[in-house]
Amino acid sequence: MGSTFEYRCSKCGYSAMVSGGDDCGMVSATTTIMCEECRELSDGIVSNKPWDEKPYEIPPCPKNKKHKVRKWKHPDVCPKCGGVLKQGKLAILWD
Repeated sequence: MGSTFEYRCSKCGYSAMVSGGDDCGMVSATTTIMCEECRELSDGIVSNKPWDEKPYEIPPCPKNKKHKVRKWKHPDVCPKCGGVLKQGKLAILWD
């Protein structure tokens, strides 16, 4: 079962609802990415076969496939200001 948390920056107030790294449910596997151009976090699907542990490609930015993205895993920096993002309460359990 996958999990989504709220991450919040105490420095600038930015928040995102993401898994915070690699995650999987029964029907998909995801990873959290940071778009270096949008300066936002999002979760992208890396496999529709979560039981298949093959290496995966980092998914593209959901706003523009040409933007440069990188994997983001808690603890990591805020995409807006470089501050610290703190994990908040569990928001969603998903399959």
